[in-house]
Amino acid sequence: MTRESELKTYYIKTFGCPMNISDSENIERVLLHAGWKKAKYMHNAKLIVINTCSVRKKSEDKVFGLAETIKSIKRKSTKKKYPIVIVTGCMVKREVRGPKLLKESLIKAERETLKKLSKWADYSLDIEQAKKLISKIAGQQKNKVYVNPQKITALVPISFGCDNFCTYCVVPYTRGPLINRKYSEIMHDVKEAIKNGKKEIILLGQNVNSWKGKTGTKDLDFSDLLQKIDKLKGNFWVRFTSSHPKDISERLIETIAKSRHITPWIHIALQSGSNRVLRKMNRNYTAEQFIEKVRLIRKKVPHASITTDIIVGFPEESEKDFRETLKVFKICKFDMAYIAKYSPRPGTVAGELMKDNIPEEIKSERLKELTKLLKETNRKRNMLLIGKTVMVLTDKHVRRKGKIYTIGKTSTNKDIELVGFIQTGKFVKAKVTGSSIFSLKGKIIKMVKGGKEESQD
Repeated sequence: MTRESELKTYYIKTFGCPMNISDSENIERVLLHAGWKKAKYMHNAKLIVINTCSVRKKSEDKVFGLAETIKSIKRKSTKKKYPIVIVTGCMVKREVRGPKLLKESLIKAERETLKKLSKWADYSLDIEQAKKLISKIAGQQKNKVYVNPQKITALVPISFGCDNFCTYCVVPYTRGPLINRKYSEIMHDVKEAIKNGKKEIILLGQNVNSWKGKTGTKDLDFSDLLQKIDKLKGNFWVRFTSSHPKDISERLIETIAKSRHITPWIHIALQSGSNRVLRKMNRNYTAEQFIEKVRLIRKKVPHASITTDIIVGFPEESEKDFRETLKVFKICKFDMAYIAKYSPRPGTVAGELMKDNIPEEIKSERLKELTKLLKETNRKRNMLLIGKTVMVLTDKHVRRKGKIYTIGKTSTNKDIELVGFIQTGKFVKAKVTGSSIFSLKGKIIKMVKGGKEESQD
């Protein structure tokens, strides 16, 4: 029997956002087409691909933390040629944009990163260069059919890059300017996903709701795109991420409210509840405007789940500024919040021109206080769902004390544990029987297919 280490094996480690996951899937597609096999462990792979994220320093530290592991794998390898280690993603390439001072910092940051990576990586390439090299290493394609490892979900990028230039954010430099994919390309990918049995389609973009395109001579915006997708036949859900508050329009909210396939889950990043801090961040909206958009969502889509991102400890964030963030959080009653302590990024306006002057202990205290509020809010909101019927897409199974449970997500993107075994990739109606801070428990009422109920086996 052939050992895994003797086969053409690969291992992909992905950090960061769904866009990075999508890039890694595209790389995996090339390898699988060429007959390569996925290694269970990094040390068994002939090809190791590290897809990086540089949104936060913590993400970069995780990548550099792999150095000793990979060095050890290389030392123990019986063949000096293997493993081939390719590092790609946002850490590797920074697009030089903006004033001279920022450009110089971006160039310096890129050089320092590449120098560190060169000590243990064979190649450090941007994503397009990495794809070309991996195609060459993979060799001739053998398999005509590619089966996506994510059996249920299809990730469909609709745009790349960003032109918003929030002062703390590296995305405009790592991903470049906003480029919208063509309407025809997006629709092709969505139709293929439905044809291949995908049950959840996630539209991706750094600012996904900024998308604009054309069909023939007609101009389209993101609401138009959602309406076109919603008219497609099939048994599927559509989600999208991430949204910028300035592009959350009443028309977009009404599109979600009236749709058959678009789920009532909206991720809309607040970042701060202080207008002073929002101006320093270059977010281009006020706390009052944000609250009004949330109120409109609650009015038009009463059962919607609204999630957000928040940064604590931004330069010069006062106690008053933080209290204003707490106030907005209490008003909006978010279903989930991804809270991060500010960390300066080289080449950004905040990283170069603003002093990181909030002590680490204060950042930690604010993170702790906001997390406590999040847990209290979530616990109360999830308790309100007990006794209610929810739509669920089944995803995986767990066994506990001799019993099997089916894990899935509700249409509002909440985790739910159902009693019993239901095949993955099935839509079911379930009654919520219990809740915790971040998840629900329930029992299956009926199987659902194509919007119609059918009896459970």
